[in-house]
Amino acid sequence: MKIISSQEPRICGMQMNTNVGLLLLLCVCICLPIMDMTVAMMLICMDCLGKLHAMMIDSETIHTLIAGDFNCSPGSRFFNEFVSFPDDNNMSDINFLSGVYTHISDDSLRMSWVDHVLATSSLDELFGNMSILNDVIISDHKPVFFSLDCKTCMNTTADTNTHGCTATWIPNWQHMMKIY
Repeated sequence: MKIISSQEPRICGMQMNTNVGLLLLLCVCICLPIMDMTVAMMLICMDCLGKLHAMMIDSETIHTLIAGDFNCSPGSRFFNEFVSFPDDNNMSDINFLSGVYTHISDDSLRMSWVDHVLATSSLDELFGNMSILNDVIISDHKPVFFSLDCKTCMNTTADTNTHGCTATWIPNWQHMMKIY
């Protein structure tokens, strides 16, 4: 496992060797108000997408998964740019759910899907158990739960056959930076 430096407090990540190949895991937290988004805020969002793209290009990984608070939903000012990002990077917005929300406004009058899981198409068949944890209250966002059916291997070299790996590493996400 290798920690990936983003030079951006809104993005953290790691690269790991798995039984399906190198995997880049990125967590994003844009956390800007989507209502009344200013041009400056819009530029921050677009810059964040640009940095995500650069990290994917600079990485030697085969698969990429980006999850987190993109702070955009259909109808928001940033949505068109957000929708273009997975299309431009051969990714899909993994949404095995319908009629759900991940954010509720402070006044409880508005609910939206602003937290997304983006993955390269090579990972689509490995996803499972996706759900929103409605009974967990940690903020105005509902946690998105999913599983990815692959095993992390001890050896981190890209040219090693990893299909017979026996060790499993579990990332300690508590040590990743969180921006509010």
